[in-house]
Amino acid sequence: MLEYRFDPINNNIGFNYIVDAKTNKFPFYLYNYGMWECGKKYYTKRDRECYYIFIYTVSGEGYLRIKGNNYKLSAGKAVVFSCMDYHEYGTLSENEPWKFYYMHIGGYGINAYLEYYINNPDLVTIKNSSIIESCFVVFQKYCDYEGVLINGERSHAISGVMLEMLNSYLYEISSEDIIVREDINKAVEYIHNHLSENLKLEQLMQIANLSKYHFIRLFKIQTGTSPYQYIQICRINRAKKLLHDKNKSISDIAMECGFTDPAGFARTFKEFTGVSPTKYRK
Repeated sequence: MLEYRFDPINNNIGFNYIVDAKTNKFPFYLYNYGMWECGKKYYTKRDRECYYIFIYTVSGEGYLRIKGNNYKLSAGKAVVFSCMDYHEYGTLSENEPWKFYYMHIGGYGINAYLEYYINNPDLVTIKNSSIIESCFVVFQKYCDYEGVLINGERSHAISGVMLEMLNSYLYEISSEDIIVREDINKAVEYIHNHLSENLKLEQLMQIANLSKYHFIRLFKIQTGTSPYQYIQICRINRAKKLLHDKNKSISDIAMECGFTDPAGFARTFKEFTGVSPTKYRK
């Protein structure tokens, strides 16, 4: 689904590309990009598209509605999200045009960055806007060219934007992260000492003395994964060690690692290791 109303101010720039088998081998590739300034009537509604969109506001204000949430896209802020989910964005102010850069991108490199954003999307205040501007300069410079090296240049430019966005995001929360890091460590220690138990998120939040939102966000920043995934990783790592003891049955190991169902343990173990517990033991 795609619906939009264009309300251009001044000369807007945009360019579309064909993504082929050679292009999509790069970590990032470009479907299209634009540098637009739009009046109050501008909006776009979209879903079920396989690419991601990056939006950076230069001046004015835009709005974004996605996953039941409303966001204000103010100057200096950037956002990345999947166009598979239904979303709307457009000019927010009645009196001031919205000037923004956008790019529709794909590539296996995107998720490596997005996994660090807990809300997904998260609005990020960009520290070094020249990185964004340089990226679009590259797009403009090579807009009429194709080829392996040109696609590599575009991929490199997009990577720079994604890295700057992540750097800015981590900078925003760095002071808060330092304050609560010991609290997250307490939750991590509790997980390691109680792997055989039915660990619940509420328990860990209480130990860290944090709200659900802050706990999940800071836990993921510190460990690189969600609390649930971290618990599963720890359980499988413990199971690997216990499987070296031939005197323990697989059912006993499953119970000792917090799995109430041996079949469920076997499925999870194979998901993480690629082999069944029985084969791993051999």
